[in-house]
Amino acid sequence: MQFRPWPMAVFLALLSVVGPSGPAMCGQEQPRRVGQPRSDDFVSIFDGKTLNGWHAVPKACASDWTVRDAVIVGHGSADRLAYLVWKEEHLTDFELELRYRLPGKGNTGVEIRSQPDLSGKRPFEGYHADLGHVGIGSHILGAWDFHFARRKEYPCRRGTRLVIDEDGKPHFRTIPGALTVADIRRRDWNDVRIIARGNHFQFFVNGKPASEFTDNAKRGRLDQGAIGLQIHDRGMRVEFKDIRLKRLIPASKPEERVSVGLRKQLFVDDYIIAEKKNVTRELGKVKKHGIVLEPTLPTDFIPPPGKRGSRDYERNLKSGKKPDGSRVALDFGFYTTVLWNDKSRKFQMWYMPWRLAGVGYAESKDGIHWTKPLVGKGGKDNIVHLSQSFSCSIDPTVPWGHPERYKAAFDSNLDNVCQPCLAYSADGIHWSDYNNGKPVTHRAADFFDQIQWDPIMKKYRLMCRTDIGGMGGAKEYRSARIMVHDRGNDLMKHPTAWKTIADKIVVDDPKKEKNPWGNPRLQFNWLTTWIYEGVYFAAMNVYTMDKSHFFEGFDYQTRHEEDVLDFYIGTSRDGVHFNKGWIHARKPLVPRGPAGSFDKDGVFPPSQFVTHKDEHWIYYGGASERHYSIGRDMKIGLAKLRLDGFICLEAKDRPGVVVTRPFRLEGGRLEVNVDARAGRVRVEILDEEGKAIPGFSGEDAPEYQAVDDLRLRPAWKNDKDLSRLKGKVVRIRFGLRNARLHAFQIQSRISQAS
Repeated sequence: MQFRPWPMAVFLALLSVVGPSGPAMCGQEQPRRVGQPRSDDFVSIFDGKTLNGWHAVPKACASDWTVRDAVIVGHGSADRLAYLVWKEEHLTDFELELRYRLPGKGNTGVEIRSQPDLSGKRPFEGYHADLGHVGIGSHILGAWDFHFARRKEYPCRRGTRLVIDEDGKPHFRTIPGALTVADIRRRDWNDVRIIARGNHFQFFVNGKPASEFTDNAKRGRLDQGAIGLQIHDRGMRVEFKDIRLKRLIPASKPEERVSVGLRKQLFVDDYIIAEKKNVTRELGKVKKHGIVLEPTLPTDFIPPPGKRGSRDYERNLKSGKKPDGSRVALDFGFYTTVLWNDKSRKFQMWYMPWRLAGVGYAESKDGIHWTKPLVGKGGKDNIVHLSQSFSCSIDPTVPWGHPERYKAAFDSNLDNVCQPCLAYSADGIHWSDYNNGKPVTHRAADFFDQIQWDPIMKKYRLMCRTDIGGMGGAKEYRSARIMVHDRGNDLMKHPTAWKTIADKIVVDDPKKEKNPWGNPRLQFNWLTTWIYEGVYFAAMNVYTMDKSHFFEGFDYQTRHEEDVLDFYIGTSRDGVHFNKGWIHARKPLVPRGPAGSFDKDGVFPPSQFVTHKDEHWIYYGGASERHYSIGRDMKIGLAKLRLDGFICLEAKDRPGVVVTRPFRLEGGRLEVNVDARAGRVRVEILDEEGKAIPGFSGEDAPEYQAVDDLRLRPAWKNDKDLSRLKGKVVRIRFGLRNARLHAFQIQSRISQAS
């Protein structure tokens, strides 16, 4: 590891863009084309067919707005301002993308945080991103307009950066490399991107910064409102399409601070971030270890005909053999839970063998080499519970040896109730059922049912399924349900006291692909949650539903793209609303394997992950044939991921900057998880206002090169740690180049190293 001061020329250039304080300013940003899948959580607000969710203002102009060929067409029929307004009237922070076209001359634009103008001067007051034909002038095309009745309306022309002081005094600067008329596609489609975050507003056209402003005024500033499309003139025609909206985590106000404490801070979202420049959020890359558990016991395979316990399975699964005569392990590892037992110092695994056999059990000392102890009834098998859809967790609220140390959720396969049930155990092997084995809530349970202790909500959490379409077969439409215990966390006395906090959670695929029966093609087979460092991670099993019944499929070479299952990840801060952007971008956390591999047609996530030896170990079921194939042979594999490496912020050759929100420094040492093997990283400390703290920034903050460290401990020229700043409110500024930033943590222990 080497370190040396970062060349000041580089950071002066960055500071001219980011600034010592306040929101990040515009640069030559190149957004993705609107409508292109991406890892951010954009949602389409125009269905391409109707104006559902939109309304005309005033109502008399409703006929001015129509939909033709997946395009919203606005035609000015009178000398009046006409608007098409999205239904949400209280939007705060968001990012909006759309495309517009002006076939001829015209004046149009987008209303931002608009509210009814009670003075009657206009239908709305608010901020207006102005658009118009080439030649209309810089005061319109690419400019911000202020439409207010009771405050000053500031000019913010194209190419202008405006800052309004608290007392209303404006300050104007020129944006280098801003939008010009030459950048506009005359009579063709142009891409628009608008970001409203706190009191900072940015406006891009065709990837170029058009104009921006920061409104610090104490009076008259709008913090919420509607968005709308505008027709300004009689006889003009304007067209809009590919309209997408992403809600942003509210930006911190100057006085706002985020609670950091001594908890590790992950860069999976913008919770801790105030500013970022020239960085992208990237999904972590797992390393597959390979197969760790294979079917070996009779209960792991499809039983011979006559012993399957179901007429449907007797008929549909044929012989239960592959063409080579070996038996098919149809369900082996379909549901898999692996936990680390820190008392016995061993890994424990619960997996699905043959679906009507129950729950199989395995153990390992190293997580790689496993045994299947014959702990089942009569010592003849490894079946520890008669159910399916089973997952379990270790309850940290009770000690080892307590009869309820382990808790499990499952679907009883004894009477086909398809409703979640619960069980408890002292060792994970000998189980007893809550509620006398009866269901604790309503349908459905053919899902990876999960119960766990939620240390954030401080309640037990239950994940299961809700039917939207039919109950199986072609009409099936799968969704997830989240519930919490509502009677003092006493499962013995109140096993059925569950309150739904989120229901009918679906993929919400912006591509809106349909299967042959008219339902969404991408559906949640299940999602479970794992809580780590204050973040809810959802292991999402997404089914590409192209089949509805068993079929004969024994193609163990071709990697199929229909009737397959993929493993995605989502994140949430509240445990209810999960980012599904990686699904929408078709970027799985653990990708299916190549042609001929054991996991080429299906990857089935575990109920939770195991953190071991500074890595995250992700066990999963792998299928070598499609979901409804009677030849779907399965094994259990392992993928490993760098510690905290689920999602990162990456800077490439252009220097990137990440600045945190302000927080009170409660420890004296900083540790940073960063991969800059082929790059460099620099760490500076700023005050609450974002100004550099002498001794902890500039030349006093060394640059680290060729470093890849899970716990990099930055030092400064005259300070080996942050003990001198303990108790103060600070921000951290990370400078990155060809580097990936994963996490940081404040530690209470003061480093003794020089």
